[in-house]
Amino acid sequence: MIKFRYTTFSVNLNIQIMFGINTKSQFPKNSIKALLLLRCIAIGGQIIVIAFAHFSLGLMLNYTALSMIIGGEILINLATWLRIKYITRVSEFECFSQLFADICFFGMLLYFSGGASNPFVSLFLVPIAIAAATLSRSYAWLLTISATLLYSLLMKYYIPLHHHEISSTASFDLHLLGMWANFIISAILISYFVVNMAYALHLREQEINLQREESLRNEQLIAVGTLAANAAHELGTPLSTLMLLSNELENKYGGDPDLQLLTSQILRCRNVVQNLGQDAGDILNKNKIEQPLTDFCELLVDQLNLIRPNLRVHQNIDEKLNDCIITADKTLQQSLLSILNNAADANILTNNDNIEFTLLSVNENLVIQIRDFGNGIPEEMASKIGKTQISDKLYGLGLGLFLANATIERYNGTVTIENHPVQGAVTRVTLNKIILGI
Repeated sequence: MIKFRYTTFSVNLNIQIMFGINTKSQFPKNSIKALLLLRCIAIGGQIIVIAFAHFSLGLMLNYTALSMIIGGEILINLATWLRIKYITRVSEFECFSQLFADICFFGMLLYFSGGASNPFVSLFLVPIAIAAATLSRSYAWLLTISATLLYSLLMKYYIPLHHHEISSTASFDLHLLGMWANFIISAILISYFVVNMAYALHLREQEINLQREESLRNEQLIAVGTLAANAAHELGTPLSTLMLLSNELENKYGGDPDLQLLTSQILRCRNVVQNLGQDAGDILNKNKIEQPLTDFCELLVDQLNLIRPNLRVHQNIDEKLNDCIITADKTLQQSLLSILNNAADANILTNNDNIEFTLLSVNENLVIQIRDFGNGIPEEMASKIGKTQISDKLYGLGLGLFLANATIERYNGTVTIENHPVQGAVTRVTLNKIILGI
């Protein structure tokens, strides 16, 4: 089911990207910043060109109207700059509106400076190229049609350029010079802006992928939680029956050490099942336990020794942490217990009964290192452990580290695993001390 949903999501995403069906998309703030920078460059260029036309070429233009148009661009740019200070994302419609405003202002400038005969008229292609690279199909076509209509109107409706003492040959040479400058400006702007927008889209795609992975993992966690709740419910009756039978056998064959071990293990299983509901309620109510860090570690090791009486845990605690208090719910303790248990499992193949449990204070983080003395982790598995259900144990379900990693990420922590240079592997858990109340 999860694989089918993943495939369906991927196909839908590819169809949206291919055909531009994405009318409710959101863009990072960097997208509108790039448009803001582009408009600043355009305004600067327009002022330079108008000044050159007036002082060097002596063209008779309506400089009042041109100044008002550029003033309007400056006001929109100022409003946009003030807006992006208080937002993190912008809508696709807003990006389209910004580009549409640009072609309207540019069309008005051309109206007062020769219309379609102005050598800079092909700068209409810049916002079209940006829209084609970043917006959905409908918005890109709408902007293209708008720019085409403006260009067509400027072929008939415009104020011609008037200049004195310039021959037709000189006028044509000036037009060619303008076309050359227009080509250079268009090439630079299109290259710069499209590359930046492509990078912004790449970041957006990465964000979508992360959200998709998180959604899939949450589905897996919900499925595991549902199965665990059902299993706990169904185990209640068999465990009670086994407890009754064990007590009867003890009464009949009293003093047998194997029966005592059996009874203690059944009792432990029953207590785990009974405490499951209470622990789940504590987690939902966000009830956290405040205790000394040393007590937290001692309790963790005691629980491990109940499961594996022959295991020897060598603790190394940074002196800076001796008087620290930790605030956490039981899921963190259970996650670390699962990692310790995995370390003990890794020792089985080498017949080693030792593991190292080290606590370090590194800047703002609490670092927990758990080293086993097994055969190490294959390199192809190291990057996948904790992210997917994977196991190198004969009967392993691959859930231990997967669930532990999900729990530790709730504390904004990380789990990494690497082979020790001498023997075994080291699992490193990094947690933020502020979140733990240390």
